[in-house]
Amino acid sequence: MSLLSLSHQKCSPRICHSLPQSSFAKKINTVTASRRYNHLFINHYREPAMKLPSSRYSYKIQRLVTNRFPPSRKRLMSSLLSHRCVVASLHPLQLLSRNFLDHQELERIQDFEEQMNMLAFSPIRKSFLQRFLYRIKTILKKLYDAIYILCRSSEIAIRVSPIILTSPFSIFSSRVNNMMWRYTLYSIQKLGPAFVKISQWAATRRDIFPPSLCDQLSTLHDANFLHSWKYTHKVLKEAVGKEYHLCIDGRQGQSCALDKPTLVLDPTQVIGSGSVAQVYKATLLSKSSKQDVAIKVLHPNIQTKIERDLNLMKRIAELLHSLPIKYLQMMNLPHVQENFAEVMRAQIDLQIESNHLLQFRENFDSDKEGKISFPKPIYANECVLVEEYVDSLPISAYMPHTNEDEDNELHRIRRKEIAAPLLRSFLKMVFMDNYIHSDLHNGNIKVRKTQIKTPTGKMKEKYTIVFLDCGIVTQLSENDRRNLRDLIKAVILNNGQEAGRLMVERAKYETCSQVEGGIEQFSKGVGEIVSDFHDRRKEGLTLGAVRIGALLARVLDLCRVHGVEIDPAMSNVVMSTLVLEGLGRSLDPDTNLFDVALPFVLGHGKV
Repeated sequence: MSLLSLSHQKCSPRICHSLPQSSFAKKINTVTASRRYNHLFINHYREPAMKLPSSRYSYKIQRLVTNRFPPSRKRLMSSLLSHRCVVASLHPLQLLSRNFLDHQELERIQDFEEQMNMLAFSPIRKSFLQRFLYRIKTILKKLYDAIYILCRSSEIAIRVSPIILTSPFSIFSSRVNNMMWRYTLYSIQKLGPAFVKISQWAATRRDIFPPSLCDQLSTLHDANFLHSWKYTHKVLKEAVGKEYHLCIDGRQGQSCALDKPTLVLDPTQVIGSGSVAQVYKATLLSKSSKQDVAIKVLHPNIQTKIERDLNLMKRIAELLHSLPIKYLQMMNLPHVQENFAEVMRAQIDLQIESNHLLQFRENFDSDKEGKISFPKPIYANECVLVEEYVDSLPISAYMPHTNEDEDNELHRIRRKEIAAPLLRSFLKMVFMDNYIHSDLHNGNIKVRKTQIKTPTGKMKEKYTIVFLDCGIVTQLSENDRRNLRDLIKAVILNNGQEAGRLMVERAKYETCSQVEGGIEQFSKGVGEIVSDFHDRRKEGLTLGAVRIGALLARVLDLCRVHGVEIDPAMSNVVMSTLVLEGLGRSLDPDTNLFDVALPFVLGHGKV
């Protein structure tokens, strides 16, 4: 019997209660939340809980199955396979069957069905030596993790201590302050990808951290962590060897059989490298076609390194939260760390990015004019993503760099053709699709220029906006969507105090109601921000006069001061709004924001 067929059998009550309920419930909630893939889960199947093979069968099945899961799931799957069943009392009849495993994981299990059947009908009893070696291996792994955490903590302490020692002097001297920040950013990069990413992520959380800190961290860029070609070659062989003939030296004239699609890859063609992955340009050949592709490869052991750093961050966050300091407790650092861990795990599984690309392409499929584009994924697994290569320029290349560029009529027309579709695409993501690209910056937004023939027979330039790096996607909860609509409604009607009161009432966590007059102060603050916006409306509702992103950022800062928690998804939307609004203002400050936004707010806008 296979693991899937076993999942439809009931388990005995005696075994079901062998696993502690509270700890297991907590683990399931943590892992399922980290997947961030609600649309891929098959929910609400009322089927029996999964019954797993007895321990004498599970040893080899465990190794076969768990090795196919990302690090964030390995520990959970390993613990499940070590027990004969799952606690049925947590969610009767629907704890861990098809509603718990997403369709990709079900496919992975199906791939191993023959091997599992063979093991199930050929019991292999573990010898004393096997059990002894397995326990030794487990103990050594735990010991290694403990030593790693100790060494990593020491490294962090050594790098952070100069910052702590010089911070009092930075208050009185701007020169010392600048030196301290330069050293801080340098240290963050040296600490590795997890610390680079959490700093970049913290720069977007203006509802938690002070604006001055966010401004400094926003200048932090991914360090160029380059890994060896030998590692890339090994990963590509493992990933695509069965489906493609990998022809690495085809450029040197060696013959390549084209009976299968062939990847021709030049090891020197590294077009980008960040803290998480490295990108190569390659060519996909077949008998009838030739296509340029981009290949993204994760850095060696990146999942393990990040998981260990996330565990360390979790311990630090819990320690700081336990201190009797009101400001630290109000920040709720353990919750902040959990939110960041979700974002980080999504970035180190390239299968997730591939699925995001497919979803975005489906959402913008109605754009017949081709103003918005996302690269088409060709092949993906956890460590490798092969997608179409888009020959384009960064959007910054179309921004005016001199007064002459700004006054040039031809340049102005080009910028207008780019600005409006850019803003409309983002508004569509927010108000119509509720599927938002949350890693927007100049490097991830490109413009492709092509020549098309008009009905009169003349050639005309066509500009297509291309969104890259779709690893981080935000979906607003219904509560956040209501808050956003109410805030926009308050802006239009100049009724900010009512919007502020509703935000406090709907917040999952807030402390301003515990302070006398706190709700009134918060509502008054939102009212002042909205009134200030209305005063600017007199200058016209153009991007040059009205700054919606700045308004939303001020609201987030007010939430931080008064302890009103905002969902991370809402914060991501605000930061993306700031980026897009800034780009739109640079391209065309005369774009009327009201004309562009109103159709999408009403639900019938078009790109």
